Amino acid sequence: MRRWYVCGLREVRKAIKSGKARAVLLAPNIEQIEAEGGLIDSVDDIIAGCGAAAVPVVCALSRKKMGEVYGFRKRMSAIALLEVGGVAELFETVLGLAAEGRARWAESHPEQAAADAAAAAAAAAAVAEATAQLAAEKHVAGD
Repeated sequence: MRRWYVCGLREVRKAIKSGKARAVLLAPNIEQIEAEGGLIDSVDDIIAGCGAAAVPVVCALSRKKMGEVYGFRKRMSAIALLEVGGVAELFETVLGLAAEGRARWAESHPEQAAADAAAAAAAAAAVAEATAQLAAEKHVAGD
């Protein structure tokens, strides 16, 4: 049986790393646990991985509502969509609405938006550098 989505921070991270995720839905009310390897680190990893893989991130619905939409009684923090066949038009609409929401938020929070853009650029540069370094190491090992 083919899976259309995966739930949970760990499964979402796996889907992004394997290149299977088409989009990621994140609940904006994820708890702020800043311990080493805590939820904030997991969410940051997911967002950075999405940026590196050009996977769109949509922040919408509360954790409780996200669980209800997917038919669970438990709360959910993240969902990775693996397939959008049959709902491609609706999927594009959701991505468009998310882009509009991000633009409106950036207009109302210009300083935070600039800081977020700088952080995203730094993360993308770090990912590119690490990728280049791994490629160079593979090339040297292959010789």
